[in-house]
Amino acid sequence: MSTPSRSLLRRGLGYGLFALLSFLVSLYWTFDYSLLIPRFSQLLRQATGSEISIAELSGYHFSGVRIDGLTLTTPGLSAGSTAENSLTIDQMTLRVRLLPLLIGRQNVSFSARLAGGRIEGGVWKKGPEAKMNLKAKGLLLDRIGLGPWLGPGAIRLGGKLEGKADLAAQDLSNPAKWAGEIELQLGSGKVYPFKVQGVPVEEIAYTRGDLKLKIKDGSANLETLKLFGPDLPLDIKGSVSLRTPLNQSYLDIAGTVEASAEYKKKMPLLAGLLPPEKKFTYQGSLATLTGALKSY
Repeated sequence: MSTPSRSLLRRGLGYGLFALLSFLVSLYWTFDYSLLIPRFSQLLRQATGSEISIAELSGYHFSGVRIDGLTLTTPGLSAGSTAENSLTIDQMTLRVRLLPLLIGRQNVSFSARLAGGRIEGGVWKKGPEAKMNLKAKGLLLDRIGLGPWLGPGAIRLGGKLEGKADLAAQDLSNPAKWAGEIELQLGSGKVYPFKVQGVPVEEIAYTRGDLKLKIKDGSANLETLKLFGPDLPLDIKGSVSLRTPLNQSYLDIAGTVEASAEYKKKMPLLAGLLPPEKKFTYQGSLATLTGALKSY
């Protein structure tokens, strides 16, 4: 190829790339991201099983989006439901790495501000296989409702939550093919008043809580679930068979619980609720268990 021809080719490629870049930048600055809200709402609804409300959606660093005012609500309840039955994420960013897309991999990093704290992590997906890591720091449990996952009236906790999760899945839509670890730590807090089969239980204070799960083939080995405190220390071990939705997971657990003398004075009916010899077992679905324990 002659020198003039090469010069024309380089010039043409340069103009073409400049035009493409100008188009992409113009599209980024002028695109109406609100048009994507129904699609994002549908994807999150399918992933969580909750009703979804998004206040605003906008672009973020060319390859991502920012969601402001994301609310997850217990199905069947309005978006304006109480905090016990909803979870509001103040701001969330999702960013897709473009180069992995060229070889068929979806690589998404995310971060979110909610409940006075922050979560961040990433998801790597190729076909049905996926990996995810997540870190949580300084989440105030008083501002996090469990209703969207465990149903209306789920027990409420107070305190500060921190932890991490590392999960891998041969099929992300099938919990029976999940594996990984989850570790959570609770700071000083409380269990809000609730009822056990209609019997009122007073507020339970705790100084620390620990949870550790190891997951393999969809079965979660509950290595540690402890609440330390002056009222009703609790120690549980066992296994959880993960199912979709989450509240249909099957529990096979055993543990010990012991009330302090001071707490027994506040709860005259407690003797009829506590198991003999301070030990108990439970086999059944998470839904059945949470149905017997309701906040009020």
